[in-house]
Amino acid sequence: MSKKPIFLIGMMGSGKSSLALALATALTVPIYDTDLEIEQLPGYSVSELFGEFGEAYFREQEKALIESQPTEDCVVACGGGLPCVDGMIATLLQRGSVLYLSAPAEVLYERIKGSEDRPLLTDYNGFELMLEKRKVFYEQANFIIDARKAPEALLNECLTWLNKGLS
Repeated sequence: MSKKPIFLIGMMGSGKSSLALALATALTVPIYDTDLEIEQLPGYSVSELFGEFGEAYFREQEKALIESQPTEDCVVACGGGLPCVDGMIATLLQRGSVLYLSAPAEVLYERIKGSEDRPLLTDYNGFELMLEKRKVFYEQANFIIDARKAPEALLNECLTWLNKGLS
């Protein structure tokens, strides 16, 4: 495996945070979750940041965080919108390996529909439209994985891909 970060991207509900933890544990590398890292900065939750300062402020925080990330081995669970603004998908691809956790809108929405800490989650139609707009960025990833698979299968597929040196 090459010595660079692994960025996990995809919509909310795709399992980025869970896979990041499993992958970082398996590889014995540090883990970062951009949403959690940003919440530690000003002491607000993601929802509170969106409500108080707006999405543009939040995206600027994400961008600054990625630009300050280490360039050695680590796993980074990216916020769902991070790759879709200000050329960030290109930045991620330049800095490391990018894995897109892909699943149909109905599967993802079912996983998160009762959540109150997702500021961009409105209704199913809005969610589906957001996914369609983001796919053009997500699909630029180095590797696309079906996020409907069981967690262990996701981990094994990622490890196989990384061990083949395709990253």
